[in-house]
Formats: sequence, C-alpha cells, structure tokens
Amino acid sequence: MIADREAYQPGDTARVLLTSEFRDSHVLFTVEGEAVLDSRVLSMTGRSQGLELPIADTHSPNVFLSAMFIRNGTIWAHQTKIYVPPTRKLLKVTMVAGQETYKPREKGQFDLEVTDWTGKPVETSLSLGFADASVYAVAPDSAPEIKSFFWGQKRPNGVGTSATIPSARPRPSMILHERAETEVTRQKSFMEPAAVLNGDVAERTSKKGDMGKEGGGGGPALAEPAVREYFPDTAFWSPSIVTDAGGKAHVTVEFPDSLTTWKATFRGVTADTAVGGGELSVITRKNLILRLKTPRFVTQRDELSFTMIVHNYLKSEKEVTLELDAGGLEVVGASTSKVKVPADGEKAVDFAVRAPKAGDFTLLARALTDQESDAIKIVLPAVPHGVDKFVATSGQTVDRATIVVSVPKDRIRESTTLRLVVTPSIASGLVSCLSYLARYPYGCVEQTMSRFLPCVAVAHAFRSLGVPTARVEGDLDGKVKAGLERLFGFQHDDGGWGWWKSDPSTNAMTAYVLEGLARARSAGVDVSRDLMRRAFLYLQGRVQGESSPETRASMIWALAFSDATIQSQDPAATSALLADFGPTGNGLGRQLYDTYQERDKAGPTTLSFLALSLAKAGRTEEAKVCLRNLENHAVTQKE
Repeated sequence: MIADREAYQPGDTARVLLTSEFRDSHVLFTVEGEAVLDSRVLSMTGRSQGLELPIADTHSPNVFLSAMFIRNGTIWAHQTKIYVPPTRKLLKVTMVAGQETYKPREKGQFDLEVTDWTGKPVETSLSLGFADASVYAVAPDSAPEIKSFFWGQKRPNGVGTSATIPSARPRPSMILHERAETEVTRQKSFMEPAAVLNGDVAERTSKKGDMGKEGGGGGPALAEPAVREYFPDTAFWSPSIVTDAGGKAHVTVEFPDSLTTWKATFRGVTADTAVGGGELSVITRKNLILRLKTPRFVTQRDELSFTMIVHNYLKSEKEVTLELDAGGLEVVGASTSKVKVPADGEKAVDFAVRAPKAGDFTLLARALTDQESDAIKIVLPAVPHGVDKFVATSGQTVDRATIVVSVPKDRIRESTTLRLVVTPSIASGLVSCLSYLARYPYGCVEQTMSRFLPCVAVAHAFRSLGVPTARVEGDLDGKVKAGLERLFGFQHDDGGWGWWKSDPSTNAMTAYVLEGLARARSAGVDVSRDLMRRAFLYLQGRVQGESSPETRASMIWALAFSDATIQSQDPAATSALLADFGPTGNGLGRQLYDTYQERDKAGPTTLSFLALSLAKAGRTEEAKVCLRNLENHAVTQKE
C-alpha cells in the first residue's frame, strides 16, 4: 500500500495504491487512530487497485492506513502512516524592532503582528519578555517551543487487530520504496523549534564608525556621562499583550543600563488553542564603553587591583580620562589616569586599592572624552576579616537575673549583634521550635516522622501539665493528626516504609517509623495496632538477613520497644522477645547477642541502640559495657 504523498492538509484527497501478488481479493481497508475512523471493503479484480481518501480534520496529526485480506487460511496485511500536520492550529507571530541598536535608558518601539495559517489577522493575547541573552548561555529556556508542545506529538495507533489464523506481512522488497522515503522523517516532530528571526544571538557589535554625530570642532571640555548602575537580567515582561482586530500590537520598552544583547521571547495562544511564537534579538550599546573588573566581594585588609577597560568605537583615536571613586576603599596611588585609545580599540588600566574595614562600598568609575563618555556605579561588599562567632548562654529566673557573656576581644563592632530571647515557660519555648518544624518545606517519610514525634512529645507533656492544646500556636493535636495520616498513607503493601510512597521499603526507615509510632501510642495517640503489627512483621522477617550492624541494632530496638505497645503491656517491662539472649538462642535475643559481640567495631549509633535493647532484655551489665564504650566516643571541645 503506497500513498501518493506523505503529508496532507484537511480538504486534500489522498490517493492510495494497493498492490498484491494475488488476483481477485476482497480487501478490508481501514483508517485508524484512537479508534477506527473509516472502513470499507474493496474488490480487487487484478493485482492492484487505487482508492481515494478525503482528508478531514479528524485525521490530524496522523492516521494509519491498514489493509488486509484472507487467502488460503492466512491473513495478508499491510499498514502505512500518513501525516496531516495541524497547520490550522499554528499562528505566525512576527515582531519588528524600530531599530537594530539602542542606547542605555532609551525607549525602544516594537510592533507585533499575528496571522493565522491563511494570512488573516488574529486578535489574541501574547506574552513578551526581554532577557539578557547571556542568561541563556548559562541555562537554556526551560519553556518548550510552544508549537511542538501543543501540536508536535504524533498519536499512536489505538486500534488492535487479532485473529485465530496465521498472518503474513509484505516482503521487504514490496515496501522498500516506501521505507526509503519515509524512514528518515518518521521520528521527527511536526513542529521543529522556531528559528530566531534575526539569526543567532548577536555578539558584541564590531561595526566601525560613530553611531552618532561628531562634535563641532572639539574642545577641552569633557562630555558628562550618564551613570550606569541598573543592570537587571530582565528588561521587560508582560504576560498579556492583546492584538487589535488587525492582529497588531505596539510595545514600548525602556532598556536598562546594561550593554548587551537582549533576547525577546514572545508567545501567543487563542481561545481554540491555535499557538505561535518566536524570538528577536536587539543590542544596547555605546560608542565609548567602560568596564570595571572587580571580584564579587573583597575581604577586610585585602590589597588588590581593579581593572578599568575602555573600548573606543568612535571614528578617531581618543584621549580618555579614567577616574575611580572607591567609595570608602583606599586607593593606593593616583585615582585618575589618562590613556590614548585608538579607534575601534581598547585599553586597560589597573588601580590598586585596599579594604580598611568591612561593609558595602559604592564604586564609581568614569571614562571621559571630549565627544562621548561613560560611567559605571556598582556596590562591592567587603566581608570581615575573621570567622563568625556565636556565643550563647541560658538560664532561668523568677524576677531578675544577671547574665555574663564572654565577647571576643578583637570582635568587629559593626558586625556584632546581641539577641535576647525571653520565654515565660519552657512550654512556650517548645512551641517556637514546633512552629519551625511545621514550616519545614519537605515531606518524605523521615522528615514527616521527625516533625510528628516532637509534636507528640510536646502534646503529651502539655496534657500532663494541663495546658489546653487549642491555645497553642498551630494546634498541636492537629499537627499530630496530620502527621499520623501522612505516615499511614506512606506505608507500603509489605508493611514497611521507604523514603516515599512508590520506592522500595527499607529496614532502617521502617525501624525508625515503628519506634516513633510506638512512642506515640505510649503517649496516648490513637495509632492503629494493625498498622504497627504489619510493620513489626516486616522487620521481624528481615532482621536476621540485615548485614549492617547499625541498621540491625535499630531494628532489634524497634521490635523490642514496639512489642509491648502492640500487646498493650507496660513499655518499661522486660521484653520477652529478647529472652533467648545468648549464643544458643534462635530468635531476636540471638540477633542481639551477635550484634553485641561486634561492639568493638560499633559506632555511637549502634552502641546507643544496643544499650537500649540490652536494658530492655534485662542485661544490665552488658548495657553498662555499651554505655562505657559510648563514652569513649565522646569528644570534649573547649570554648
């Protein structure tokens, strides 16, 4: 089956030729997409027959032509694809600049025009933004090309055909012609990214000559420059520019002080999802350009050089007076210099400076000639020569107290602050901590439990003290309930937890959550026993195969601690699960014994879990050994 073209438009007629090695066949011909769009039975009297297929909008963006017949108990079939690009859904959006180059702070005039696929004007809404082209050298535009995004996808064939008899496909020689012409284009999207209207992003212009007019005769007076100090990455943004009935809109853009290439990106969409867009580049420039090269920041006591680079795009050589106002930084030597810069050339001059103190310094650099001048103002931070020092103390009082704070002798007064926090009770201090946890922006299983458990502890303490939780900022009971529901939702079908809903369960995370839920249940929170029992069985079946001593120790402790809670027993009681502690046991006690034998290589976390589990097993002496080993890991640091 061969179509006369590969692509069509609605209203066209596709002419398809069917050929077969058999004569006198009855062929089922179908047009397929998400469903069967058309079908007919053809009677082939010879070995070939043509047919005509009117192309409709429903055939966009592509359809599959399928033909089959049965001969001698075998299905003979072939399928080909034709494309109907959504041309009627594509807008032509053009943008024309009033001029190719602009000066800083000059207002640029731009005309936008939108037409449909027939060239008729379209009244629609456009978005338009001007951004520094250098931004796109760091990272490409995150928004996809609008035509490809909405109309660039080809649809798969949603129609399947099955039979209880064998099927045959054309031999390679029969479809060689089709494959040669279509194989290259099958994988291509309909809508390739739109080309930049003015070519690639423009680099710094190298056009010779003066863009303005020469002064009349010259003179000793130097031209006073406008100070450039506003250098945003975005010069203009409007999410909704509406074209008139003629499909046109006019925009005025006031450019900032940057000397750069501005990339304009414009996109439009109509109510019936016809889309289009494009890009345009314009340049802001001067004929005499000054650049001031400085680091991003300096450090107090630094001695360094700032470089002033002047570019001369005027028609003749110019004597340029360079001036540097360091704004509080000390200039070592002269703060002015004169240099001759040839036409279409550049010169660089270094100025030595020193940073006597910390703070923000406003630098003003000027390049002056008798014809055109330039000036730049930037703010340069100087950080203190030293390191941050945080001194804290705390205490309590009934009516008054004296607090002695040891302040470093050689501190920098300008960077020193004193913050005093007074809370009427420990409870109010806890509330501020919980507010921080509640605002923490992430929500995996570990972070949810790390927020949930402190809320449980504080809510339990408040109830014990008779403090109504409804009076507490953020409603503690509400936070506890929300955290519990989230943990329920994250539990996997196997009873365990991973980091998220859809990842595999892990032993360490399941042990952490099970211990937390057991503590919550002990504090009076209504935690489902069935939920905890499923997690308990998950850990119980995996503790023996866990190779990490630290994770194994956490699993043993979680099982021993939660068992009493699940059984509604006293959490402080000795765990019967660990009764077989020793080399001859075959249960959880044996796992605890084996992990205890590896204590010499254990870190602080493993030793902590071991001490808790051993105490739970009634093995007081072994628990004390782990505590002594834990003390050996402690690091004492002097202030």
